Amino acid sequence: MSLPETVLTARLELIAATAETVSLELRNVEQFATTLGVPVPSSWPPPLNDEGSQRWFLEMLQRDASAIGWALWYVIRRKPTGELAGVAGFKGRPVGCCRHFRAADTRPRRHAS
Repeated sequence: MSLPETVLTARLELIAATAETVSLELRNVEQFATTLGVPVPSSWPPPLNDEGSQRWFLEMLQRDASAIGWALWYVIRRKPTGELAGVAGFKGRPVGCCRHFRAADTRPRRHAS
């Protein structure tokens, strides 16, 4: 399985969940961790990411594959060992329209409202 969208910062790696990764997370934490390329966490899932919320995200991603990036993200602390630190997420795409605004450098920017 190839991993989907990834965001890297100096200290973190964020990996967008897919239906496959959430399904693995529910069935087999060891295989899930291996797929993400991290050591098996000593305690998983983190608080507030119980089976109910995992299944909610799984159903969302199964209904709409384009929801990847607008659902659950896995948070990995890159140093020293690349450990799985937790999750973050959204309940779907922004509702409403996007508006343009100009930043000081005059390039158009977009933000959701």
